Formats: sequence, C-alpha cells, structure tokens
Amino acid sequence: MNPLHSSQEVTRRMETADLMVIGSGQGGTPLASDYATAERKVVIFERDVLGGSCINYGCTPSKAFLAAAHAAGRARQAEKLGIQAEISVDFLTVMQRVRGIRDSFHQGVKTRLESAGVTIVGAEASFTALRTLRGGDREVQARSWSSTQARLRSFLIFPRFT
Repeated sequence: MNPLHSSQEVTRRMETADLMVIGSGQGGTPLASDYATAERKVVIFERDVLGGSCINYGCTPSKAFLAAAHAAGRARQAEKLGIQAEISVDFLTVMQRVRGIRDSFHQGVKTRLESAGVTIVGAEASFTALRTLRGGDREVQARSWSSTQARLRSFLIFPRFT
C-alpha cells in the first residue's frame, strides 16, 4: 500500500465513453463536438486552457498582435501619400486587445464543447489500462466493441506538443 495515499485514497467510479480525446486544440475540439452532436458520449481531457496552443499561445495572439503592428506601420507610411500623422503605440492597450481576442476564442471553444454535450475534464490524462484514461479524479474507459476497427475508432488521442 502506498503510504502517501493510504488514508486519502480517492475512490474512482469507472465511467465509459464512446470517444475520449486528449487535448482541446484544433483537432480535438471539432472531433469531440461532432461526435457528441451525433449523440455519442464524449470525454475530453485538457491539462491547460481550452483551445490548445494555437488559440492560447500561438496563432491567435500573434496575429492579433501583428494586426496592431501592421496598422502602425501603414500609418507611418501615410506621409508618402500626403497624410501627416503622429503615431504612438500604447502597448498595454494592444496587449489588452490581444488578450481579449484570445479569451473570446477560448470561451468559444468552451461553449462549443458544452453545448454539444462533451464532458470536459480539466486535468492531464494518463493511461491506466487498455482503453482507460485517468485525469484528476476521473477514470474513463472506451466502450468495448466487437471488432478491432470499431475499437480503434472509439479511442483517438490528439497529443499536445509543448
């Protein structure tokens, strides 16, 4: 018996799902949403913020930031067209806008998953057995199927690269 967990062992009830997805990025979210909309039981595990790296750290914030930089650059070039302007960039306001866009996209992912009926587990997932994942206090197993092909389709994983 593990002395660290002996008196505080969490009793887990085994849940079943038609589809388990690790990561709520650009692959995991549409897959989970579509399966749940088709009346399948879907559980998605996300160890970080919903939306994956593109929405939260990469594509979305960088493009929002670049939009401000391009606008300032175009304004500075306006003198060639006879337009006089003094340009200053308020970095705090730019970053507020970037974070607002990111947060809006993040909320959109959450709304999409919840309205489709996807169970969201905010924890890192790990395998505990064949077709079984544990994340936080949840343990979920893919339903058993009669054919190998059906089993493979019932358990897809989208790793998140960091």
